[in-house]
Order: sequence, then structure tokens, then C-alpha cells
Amino acid sequence: MRRLGIILRQIAARGRPNRIKSCRNPENRGWLRTPMGGGGSGMHFYLWWAPSDSERVAPLVPSDNEVFLRTIRHHDNHDPLDCGQRYDYILLSLQELQTEHIDGVDCAPWTPEQRAFIDAGEVARIVLGRPGSGKTASLWRAVERHPARHLLYLTWSRELAWQAHLNFSALAPGRTVRCWHFSRLLRAITQQDEPRLTLTESRRRFREALQLLSARQLAPGSSA
Repeated sequence: MRRLGIILRQIAARGRPNRIKSCRNPENRGWLRTPMGGGGSGMHFYLWWAPSDSERVAPLVPSDNEVFLRTIRHHDNHDPLDCGQRYDYILLSLQELQTEHIDGVDCAPWTPEQRAFIDAGEVARIVLGRPGSGKTASLWRAVERHPARHLLYLTWSRELAWQAHLNFSALAPGRTVRCWHFSRLLRAITQQDEPRLTLTESRRRFREALQLLSARQLAPGSSA
């Protein structure tokens, strides 16, 4: 269920999961598939789903922006799949998604380590992990749960800032979360365009700037 919770958050934010495969056989054309894990490759099972404009769910007379999650199948199962009836589906609202429980089932996608980071009360927190381990998702959830009404979210690229904006617009409605990349922050501070630096040069300059600060000025645990 943890994997399902992750996929539901992706759909709520962007209308689609991060990973998608189409169906090639004519009987199932229009269904989309997203890996759910299992096996050495993590693609032993697939979630079958369709957006509202898919021919597969046309008999359900969907409204705009509805997404239908039909079933989870073994990767070798390509038997023809119909859309069923509306009563076969559980209507899930954004509010219910935020509780991380669906029809009484816990779908929280967080590991104990992620949960500890999300629920921590410290002003400064650090999250470490390999690529794809869920660092960004944990950070986004921590922002969603933060009590402040106005927040500034900083990241290193325009694309990541845009993805964060989509996430918070969907999952933190009614709050103001500005999602900026670092170049935009510098432009706002200096009132001029700053040249884009390589990561190596940025780290060098950052370390030089730290040398100008006293230990009292640095937050506990700060390092380059």
C-alpha cells in the first residue's frame, strides 16, 4: 500500500504518476500501467488506470480531470479489461488523500525514517538518501504539514521549482508557497541577473563566504 500512496500523491499533484507504460494490444488500448514493485526489477506488478479522456472509461461518463484506478495485475497478465461500473470505484477526495487512509486502509507512503523527518520539530533538518529514495517527497510532505501560511521553497532548477509548485498547489491549498530556484532568489536580492555557476564553483564560493562568519553567526551543525 505504500507504493499506492506515492502514486496517489503524484496523480493529485500532476494528474499522472511519474512512470507510465501504455498497452499495445487493441483489446486494452487506452489503459495505462504504472509499476507497483515486486521482483528484482520492481516491475512484477502494475497498476492499471486511465484518465477521464481515455476511451477505456468512456462508458462511465467521466467528468474532467477524473482519474480511474482499475486494478493491480501481474506484469504478464494482459487479458482484456473493462472499466466496470462506477460503484466498483472508491471516490477519493483531496481531503481523504491527506489523511493517508483510503476506505479504512493505511496508505501512508512513508518509511519510519521519512516519518521521523516529516514530524520533526527542529527549525533546521537534514534529509539524506540515494537518488530516488524519497528525499524530495519527504521534504514536500514536511512543507505541507508546516503550520506557517506563507513559505518560501528553494531548489536548484526551474523544473524542480515548477514540480514543487504543482505539488503544493494541489496538496497544500489555501496556503502561499513560493517555489523559487536559487538564481531567482539571487535576482530578487540583488535586483540584477546573476551568472549561472557550476556546482564546483558554487561550493567554492559558499565555503569562502562561510569563512567570513563567526561560530555564533552559524546555526548549530552548519557545515560546507
